[in-house]
Amino acid sequence: MKLYLDEGLPPRLAGRLRARRLAAMSAEEAGNAGLDARAQLRYAAAKGRAMVTADVVGVSVLAAAAVAANETHAGIILVSAKFRTDDLGPLERGIGQVAARFAGGLDDTVVYLERPHRLRRRPRR
Repeated sequence: MKLYLDEGLPPRLAGRLRARRLAAMSAEEAGNAGLDARAQLRYAAAKGRAMVTADVVGVSVLAAAAVAANETHAGIILVSAKFRTDDLGPLERGIGQVAARFAGGLDDTVVYLERPHRLRRRPRR
C-alpha cells in the first residue's frame, strides 16, 4: 500500500513509515504544502496513494462528496484526535497495522484509526 500523509501530520512520520518498508510520502515531500484538503485528496488519488490525515471532519465531508459524485480514491485513513501528532511511535504502529491488514490496498475505503485505550492501575494509598 502506498501512503500520502497530509500536512496535519509531521513529515518525519513518512520517514519512519518508510523504515518499516511502507511506501510513504508527506505533503511537504511532494511539494504540496499549502494545498487545501480537496486538492490533497485529489493528488493522493491521482498517485494511487491512500491519504492519511488528522483532519477527520473535513476529509470525512470530502469522502462523502466523492461517494455522491461517484469519484474514486485510493483510500483514506482518518487519524483520531486521541493521537498526539508529536508522539510518532503510536502513529507509526497504528498506520503500520492498517497497512498490514489492508495489504491489497484501501481503494474507495475509509478507515478510522483510533488510539487504543490504556488502563493504568492506580497505586493504593
